[in-house]
Amino acid sequence: MSELLTKSVINGISETELEKLLNNNILPGFISVSERKSAFTAFEQLGLPAIKHEEWKYAPLRNMITGEYNIALADTNIQRENIEALKWSANDAINLVIVNGYFSASLSDEYTSLEGVNISPLSQSDSKKATFVLTEERLQEQALSLLNRAFAGDGLSIQIEKNVIAEKALHLIFINTSSEKNSASFPYTFINAEQSSSIKIAATYQTLNRASASTFCNSLTEIRVAANAEIEYELIQDESTNSVHVNRVEVEQNRDSRFSINTFSLNGGFIRNDLNIRLAEQGCETHLYGLYLPQGNELVDNHTVMDHDAPHCQSNELYKGVINDKATAVFNGKVFVRQDAQKTNAFQENKNILLSDDAHIYAKPQLEIFADDVKCSHGATTGEIDSESLFYLRSRGIGEEMAKEMLIHAFAADVLENIRIPELRESLLAKLSSKLQTGIQN
Repeated sequence: MSELLTKSVINGISETELEKLLNNNILPGFISVSERKSAFTAFEQLGLPAIKHEEWKYAPLRNMITGEYNIALADTNIQRENIEALKWSANDAINLVIVNGYFSASLSDEYTSLEGVNISPLSQSDSKKATFVLTEERLQEQALSLLNRAFAGDGLSIQIEKNVIAEKALHLIFINTSSEKNSASFPYTFINAEQSSSIKIAATYQTLNRASASTFCNSLTEIRVAANAEIEYELIQDESTNSVHVNRVEVEQNRDSRFSINTFSLNGGFIRNDLNIRLAEQGCETHLYGLYLPQGNELVDNHTVMDHDAPHCQSNELYKGVINDKATAVFNGKVFVRQDAQKTNAFQENKNILLSDDAHIYAKPQLEIFADDVKCSHGATTGEIDSESLFYLRSRGIGEEMAKEMLIHAFAADVLENIRIPELRESLLAKLSSKLQTGIQN
């Protein structure tokens, strides 16, 4: 079931169609009708970002989304057997399924027995506007977040209670269903780890029934990490070449909390990741790791912001890319150290390997420091596979393709080793090997 947009997402939709979607209760009620209308009006004023915008100069989103799009609603035709292949764990994780931005309890594993972790559709949760991490002021500056606020599906609320150490990881399976017509989905997820709690969460984005039409997924996740709490968050993108995926993650950390996020962009025609982390109180620790593997004509654009707003915090960031064929990758990493954030320790690094003469990488690491007593560093390197290492392996009787794959595995190892969920790490290693074999052979 879907409602056809009368114009493209770029140009907006008619007031009549918007009224039809909102007033007929087709969209869930955790965001009020008035808020949705207001967000859409603000989005129309901003429009989709174009290459003239500094933050989007290498990622022509406006050119990627053309024609008419259906707003994808909950797909009730999916059967449990359709998603079995998308799971990486049968025992060590609870699989939660979100279809076109709508949480599906019927397709998910039994989750109510996970003591101290409250999982529910957003429309049935206590996640109201007061808990949003993304402030209203910043929301008004972000066209795609406004678009998500206007059309967000009945996504997922995850509340980890005080002092709870979750026994199992959560695997959030985000499915975008493809059809003969272009479709747009707007997943929204809210995660709140209360004081001294701990949990591991993996979110995978995949396309089901990969047809020739384009899918546009505009996802927003907001995460609050309370005092002394810990969240490990894995983000895996494995979609079709016809997909356009925009993913924003907003995080706020409180005193002595720990947050780590590992981002793996495996497949997708156009991927844009915006990760914004605010270390709001002292003693926070944050780790960001990323691995992206674009090939063909794929584009992967990673924008990260580490906002040190309190003293005695530390952050560590390492992103690595392997770019092949005519693919393009972008890394734009910003580290802000505010005036009161003394004793900050911040490290940022980006490394890339180009496997073809037509591959491109645009890297822009940035530091903005307004405090005196800090330790901060950043850097970026780009090159080919090391010829001496390749010669060494080949001189030991290893074929060229195998030698290249071994060197790339070694290059990616210090990103993959940060995954503390063994089954997920093994699954990603298998996917990495499969993609490298295909890319190197071509």
